[in-house]
Amino acid sequence: MNLYNLVAGSQVPNMWGMVNYVILTFLKRTKQPAERVGITRESPKIYRRRSLAEFGIARNMEVLGRRRIHSTRGISGKGSSLSTSKVLMLAGIDYLEELKILKSCLDKGKKANNLSRIMSDPNFLISCWIRIRSNKNSRTPVFDGTLDKIKLEWFKNTAAVMRKGGYNFAPALKIYVSKLNKKLSYRTVLSPEDRIVQEGIRFLLEIIYEPLFLDCSYAWGSGRGCHNALKDIRKQCKTVSWYIEGDNEQQFSTIDHHILVSLIQEKVNDQAFIDLIFKYIRIGFGEAGKSVSPMKIGLIQDDILSPILANIYMHPFDEWITNDFKVQFNSKLKRQKNKESWKQYVKAGQKAVNKCLRSTVAKDFNRKRLWYYRYAGAFLVGVDGSKQDAIRLKDEIQKFLNNRLNQKLNDFKTLIIHAETSSAYFLGYRIHRTPIVKMSVKQDIVDRKVKTGSKLILDAPIKTIVKKLIDKGYATPNFQPTRNSRLINFELFQIIEHYKIVERGISNYYSLSNNYRNLLAQVHYLLKFSCVLTIASKMRLKTMKRVFRKFGKDLRVKSKKGVIVYPTPSYTRPSQFF
Repeated sequence: MNLYNLVAGSQVPNMWGMVNYVILTFLKRTKQPAERVGITRESPKIYRRRSLAEFGIARNMEVLGRRRIHSTRGISGKGSSLSTSKVLMLAGIDYLEELKILKSCLDKGKKANNLSRIMSDPNFLISCWIRIRSNKNSRTPVFDGTLDKIKLEWFKNTAAVMRKGGYNFAPALKIYVSKLNKKLSYRTVLSPEDRIVQEGIRFLLEIIYEPLFLDCSYAWGSGRGCHNALKDIRKQCKTVSWYIEGDNEQQFSTIDHHILVSLIQEKVNDQAFIDLIFKYIRIGFGEAGKSVSPMKIGLIQDDILSPILANIYMHPFDEWITNDFKVQFNSKLKRQKNKESWKQYVKAGQKAVNKCLRSTVAKDFNRKRLWYYRYAGAFLVGVDGSKQDAIRLKDEIQKFLNNRLNQKLNDFKTLIIHAETSSAYFLGYRIHRTPIVKMSVKQDIVDRKVKTGSKLILDAPIKTIVKKLIDKGYATPNFQPTRNSRLINFELFQIIEHYKIVERGISNYYSLSNNYRNLLAQVHYLLKFSCVLTIASKMRLKTMKRVFRKFGKDLRVKSKKGVIVYPTPSYTRPSQFF
């Protein structure tokens, strides 16, 4: 400052050992140049020259793109963009460079040792917030000082606290939700700040473990889900004789914290990051205004980080079945040939005479095969062998889960099922195989009898689905459509859209089922006529005949977006599911 002339706007005289500055009367009218040294790695001379520009407005242009680096909001009224706003950076940390270092360590087979440095970068936390925001209304401009009601200073302060290892999660809030059967269930809600930190931990763990997860795991993976598991079962389990239908007893609530941390330490050599995960799994949940005790076992289900941690916890089980037990169980022997079919084949000059006769033995217990599929805590094991083999495998699975992961199988849900006489229930489908007796006999081009091979059937449990519709008020216990009183206060187009969404969800999920036509016919009948009865109660038309007379057989209703109809669907199974 000018110590000799305190009038605002006066120039500082040139004095030895002092730097010239300019004092402005209205500082809010102009903006200082954006600090971009942390991003562009500019030299100190250029940065100093820009900071000493007259009246705080830098007229310099960037080399790349020739964009202005100053803000014109105070002059022209135009708001600054995110790229020209102040960047909150901690000195010496750039998470993009640290991610490259992490990738090189993982490629070399080394443990990750810089995860806490990545977490302590404010820009990384901002990128985590961008990934978890779900609607357009949360996209508050950065230069206004908030991000979804979170101030920008929070990212800087949190990164600094995390760098010292002092970040703590707040306990989750327990909220009760009433169900249709008038029973109460609770959900756990975490603060938005903690969700940002969870997303950062999840992102880093996914980089480490996603390449390690085996193909037999279908839950919470990138591009893998229920339909992928069911398609693989249909392709691979055509010769399965027995199924082991397994289910962990309350997987999330029985996860051992110390075993989980020890599994993560096998791939991570960063104690600060390990401590952050341990703080998260120890937080408790409770009602507002009441004391919360820390969790000694289990994970919170309704959050971002629990799915990836559950997959990490079950990864040793996947490795044991796939790489150890399956290799020992599978025999290299081929299926034994049928002697009667071989004799006829030789006598006829190496030509198949009776194609209804199998060329191999149907039940050859010397040849053994095993297939394994897991989705979250539920798994299905297909055994091509004897029942004793399936019983032995079930006992081995129980021992491994008890000794290695401290888990127990649910005795009521873990069953050994014959593939032909009964059906396994996995991912909402009934899985079984067509018996040999029921194989159809056809004729080929030469009018010889040909017996078709065994097929794997994926059926939708129609009775179970209809019972769920009854519980939700769409049908009566006599399996007849009824009015849904919960929807009477909605608009007409909202009622129709609701029923269409429910029907579309059922038809899309069970699009792989062999009884798709029967399922869709039953579901469409219940939902559409329930929709008609609900509209009749709302419009006081009393009967369905009057509703169809007023709105047509497709229920044409006008809305803000146009005309909405409820047409009859196509009962053919879709060839491709989007």
